[in-house]
Amino acid sequence: LCCLFLFYCCTSNDNLSSSPFRGAGQLLIKPQPRQSSLKITCQDKTAIIIKKENTMSKEKPFTGYVSAIKPNARQLRKNMTMQEKHLWYDFLRTYPIKFYRQRIIDGYIADFYCSKAKLVIEIDGNQHYTAQGKEYDSIRTEILQAYGLEVIRFKNKQIDNSFQSVCEEINRKVTARMT
Repeated sequence: LCCLFLFYCCTSNDNLSSSPFRGAGQLLIKPQPRQSSLKITCQDKTAIIIKKENTMSKEKPFTGYVSAIKPNARQLRKNMTMQEKHLWYDFLRTYPIKFYRQRIIDGYIADFYCSKAKLVIEIDGNQHYTAQGKEYDSIRTEILQAYGLEVIRFKNKQIDNSFQSVCEEINRKVTARMT
């Protein structure tokens, strides 16, 4: 039996489901790999929001799934960007190896994830090139790499202007990681 404790200390205007990179959300989650808590910074206030305690007799390894952000992942699947839709519907959805969209991995939501190839694909818009966006992405990449995942990033412009080369690069990475 796992226990989940939630403590949230931000103003009442804050929305837990908002993302720091979609819309005007002010929420920044900084989990550390394989640790029992997440640190959240929200409008210059800090709180510990999730503490996981495993009281089972047989110890189960942490898989990186944080159910507290499942509604946010669902919302992101429903409201994908134009570039994410293009990559998903025109390439990844019918790719021979299964890809997931908006997959939860250790407190983060990856745009696309292939478990067999241990590959994460991120589509980066303008918000990823701010100082805060770059810092968030570097922390996120480190944590995902701690799970043995490779993270590849594409700019929105790459999807728009050179879609075929993006697909070829993804295919090369998947093939290389599967062998």
